[in-house]
Amino acid sequence: MTDEGEAGEGAVASPTAPAAPPERGAPAERQGRPTSPWPARLRRWGTDLALVIAVVVGVQWWHARDLVDRGTAAPPLSLTSLDGEPVELSSFAGRAVLVEFWATWCPVCRREFAALNAVASSPGCDCAVISVVDDSDDLTYLRTFVSERDIEYPVLLARPSTTRDWQVGAFPTEYVIAPDGTIASQHVGLATRWGMRLRLWMASRSG
Repeated sequence: MTDEGEAGEGAVASPTAPAAPPERGAPAERQGRPTSPWPARLRRWGTDLALVIAVVVGVQWWHARDLVDRGTAAPPLSLTSLDGEPVELSSFAGRAVLVEFWATWCPVCRREFAALNAVASSPGCDCAVISVVDDSDDLTYLRTFVSERDIEYPVLLARPSTTRDWQVGAFPTEYVIAPDGTIASQHVGLATRWGMRLRLWMASRSG
């Protein structure tokens, strides 16, 4: 015989008895709350972002693998500008120079015009920006193209040997030349104005 209120061996809970509290650390769905989808989404987005970055870096490395090596002397560059003026890279000795190789048909190149204008007009920067356009056969079209897009930095007309000498295989390709005339950095593909400024700043202190 048991006392009143005390359950004996084999007793079961009465329908009116209060439910036992959920176990500590039990999953949310066992406690009657839906699981938030955000952790899984964030993990998926992080994985996707890492994959995109890996692909971009891989493509840039592939296009840049045959460029002129850093630390070596920049190839000679003596061309005529769209204005008919002779321009030589050697005339910029003592300054960091960004040399941009591009083409009018290249959509990525067009996205860099504003950034290059901003870098070329940066106050207090003892540096220079020049560009070399690959498809320079039709000067009338090229002058209209440059004028309509407000390109403010010098545009030089490439010769057939120019891209070969600089080992350019894709557009846009950017070289930054140190004040001592050696190649400080190379970049293939879309670049930001902050990336350009950073590479020029680093080059100005390395040569």
